[in-house]
Amino acid sequence: MLFKDAQLHGIRAGTTTRTYRRWRSPRVRAGGVYRLRPDLAVRVTAVRECDRSFSARGARAAGFADVAELERALAPFQHGTRVYRVDFERCEVPPDPRRALAATKPTNDDIEGIRAKLDALDRRTDSGDWTTQVLRAIERNPARRAGDLAAAIGWPTPVFKTRVRRLKALGLTESLEVGYRLSARGRNYVARC
Repeated sequence: MLFKDAQLHGIRAGTTTRTYRRWRSPRVRAGGVYRLRPDLAVRVTAVRECDRSFSARGARAAGFADVAELERALAPFQHGTRVYRVDFERCEVPPDPRRALAATKPTNDDIEGIRAKLDALDRRTDSGDWTTQVLRAIERNPARRAGDLAAAIGWPTPVFKTRVRRLKALGLTESLEVGYRLSARGRNYVARC
């Protein structure tokens, strides 16, 4: 789930314990733990479809000043969606399995598996060999802003960030306070390919 800074501040302070979302169907489940930031996670306690009769108390629990502000936030997202009320509590941040994966040295079999996954990612887009392009850009420019790297490649920043997340899921990159770097696994892969 994505939250604006004001809501994140409320979650950290314990004053924001609810969100309202417009979805075609629920995208979270009760009992699920969701990492919002590297140091912040929530456990969903309830998900239910609701009508548009919001209370002032519910709006404040979602981090809004009043019902009108909540309704304005939900207004742009109406076509074909329903409103869901998601209650949650702040919880301990679970270990990130990508970090453990990023620290591992890939075996020869792992290298072949990574190569096959990257080839599959490349085939799903019209950008050609984008995975190697992104890995090389990050290798040459660690800690450089995503927008700068995206511009250098000629892509919109959201496309670039989405693709970096796919590489991160394979344990090949790591996010920094600003920008990215290749993980130990990523450096090893790039050196061997």
